[in-house]
Amino acid sequence: MLQTSGRVRFSPATVMVVMTFLAYTVSFMDRQIVSVLIEPIKAELHLSDGQLGLLTGLSFALFYCAMSLPIAALADRFSRKRIIVASITFWSVMTALFGFARTYPTLFLTRMAVGGAESAFAPAAFSMTADYYPRRTRSTATGVIAAGSMLGTTCGIALGGYLAEHLGWRMAMKWAAIPGIVVAVVYAMTVREPKRGQSEGMQAAPLKTQRFSSLARPPAYLLMVASAAIGMFVLYACVHWFPAYLVRTHHMTEGAVGVLLGPVLGGVGVASMLAGGYATDVFSRNDIRWTAWCPAIVALAGVPLLAFAFYTNDQSTAVALFGLAYFAVMFQCSPIVSSIQSLVPSTLRARATAVFMLTTTLVGSGIGPTLAGFLSELYEPSFGQDSLRHALLTMTPMLVVSPLLLALAAPRLAPSRSTPVREVPLMSADTPA
Repeated sequence: MLQTSGRVRFSPATVMVVMTFLAYTVSFMDRQIVSVLIEPIKAELHLSDGQLGLLTGLSFALFYCAMSLPIAALADRFSRKRIIVASITFWSVMTALFGFARTYPTLFLTRMAVGGAESAFAPAAFSMTADYYPRRTRSTATGVIAAGSMLGTTCGIALGGYLAEHLGWRMAMKWAAIPGIVVAVVYAMTVREPKRGQSEGMQAAPLKTQRFSSLARPPAYLLMVASAAIGMFVLYACVHWFPAYLVRTHHMTEGAVGVLLGPVLGGVGVASMLAGGYATDVFSRNDIRWTAWCPAIVALAGVPLLAFAFYTNDQSTAVALFGLAYFAVMFQCSPIVSSIQSLVPSTLRARATAVFMLTTTLVGSGIGPTLAGFLSELYEPSFGQDSLRHALLTMTPMLVVSPLLLALAAPRLAPSRSTPVREVPLMSADTPA
């Protein structure tokens, strides 16, 4: 924050973080709102749990994965700010169109379009963040931005549940599209793009020397991506289906689920992102291996919490335990995303983030909820209305693999590996508009 002529104005880095936080909030609101609308959509269109799993998971993930790497390659070459503004605008329009859809294929296509648009956002945004903030404060800045995903989840579940109960699920989707249009306009007017390599005082080497295959060189990068993918595989399945689980097993209404679960996940999620980023910056100052050890220890504690959330028959206890498990697993996100930016050169950061987002989205948002839906359908003849509980309990033990992979990544985070491709000094530290 700067003070000139008696007026306080924020630095370009602060403005970028605040606006990107708001954009990430809108992104996850539009992404997660469908999870609380599952039951009314199922009732109106007479869909099975398998179809709903495809709609909430794989439809989004397919186009997200198909578009993420090509758009990330553009973000490593051209204006990241313009890509972000176009991304926000397009996914907001597609969210509104979901509310107008009358058939299952149309719903599926609009969700695919939302996924494709959102795939452009994170790689460009976190690449810009790394160019504004050096490694010693990068996890904290990343945590602030990533906290928007948690606030967006809260808004999506709470707003979606309330609007669905009072106005119907179609109006809920239409109203959810409005904030994105507003954020896109303000983002275009206020955010300035930094020079690549600016935070390290370095100028990126010629782009042709930055081969995409060099992403495979740091073993810590691959282990961290795999860890996040497995963690999100289990957690996203639970987050997507937990509202429906509360409705079926604990006999809550969609509105009650939104009012109870939205603030819990949002508050816990924001705290987790901020705590994960800040704690990792603090613990890793003297030993970079704590960048992986710290989130691994916390994530491991989430496994029994998640299991007991589905074992208990008390709805308040279930929500409380789920919230704690959510905190534990999401704690790893800020440290992992920040570490990825440090493990690759500046002209590969968008693509490195895209591979991370592609993998976690395909495995997490795509396969996770889809598998849970089909498992619920498979268990229905044996367990009836309780089939969803057993489906989610089946997937929970897989979560233990995520912190184990982080622990394996820790000794491979040697400082010498943090800059795998040589870059040249930056001649000017000025920040372009």
